[in-house]
Amino acid sequence: MKTALLQGLKSYRYLSDMHEYTRFEIALKIVLLPLLYALNTILFAIILALYLVERTFAHFFRAFIRIQVFFYKKKTLAPQGIRRIYTLVSVVVFVVFAPFVIVYYVSMLFKAMGKHLMRALINVVDFSDHYLHEDPYILLFDDAPKSEFQMSGAFKDIGSTEAIGNTFESMLKEMHSETIEDIENTDKKT
Repeated sequence: MKTALLQGLKSYRYLSDMHEYTRFEIALKIVLLPLLYALNTILFAIILALYLVERTFAHFFRAFIRIQVFFYKKKTLAPQGIRRIYTLVSVVVFVVFAPFVIVYYVSMLFKAMGKHLMRALINVVDFSDHYLHEDPYILLFDDAPKSEFQMSGAFKDIGSTEAIGNTFESMLKEMHSETIEDIENTDKKT
């Protein structure tokens, strides 16, 4: 949280940077700085609020994924008659968690749009194209360097993919063992 806030505050430094500017560009940017700071402050406040909402609702999203994986695992290993009950419970869980998941994804969407607007504001007043030459992707808030291959947002929250894989693996093993038992039973009868 602290690093995301500090990375978001860097936007003010990017706006006020006048590296390799001509005198005219420096004068123009000094005149525009109050307006730029005001726009950046509005964007910063909106993005920070959306970031806080996203982080708050991420807990509900993770719980939703865990519960759905649990019921999916139970459903796949249950007899045919009980599968309908697990499906019904999964639907009820989805209905209960749907508002939280929708708020989570909407906050992610608007946060990403706000960060894009903030980057565009920084690049528009970067008269020397200093940031475009250094790194065309300015890191703001919870952005991570692309070289680290870190997942963020929803992908970071879906840590249950291993559980889904284990469920499929156990299903295949059970299906395979049932098939072998069926073959052995038919061989014994004949």
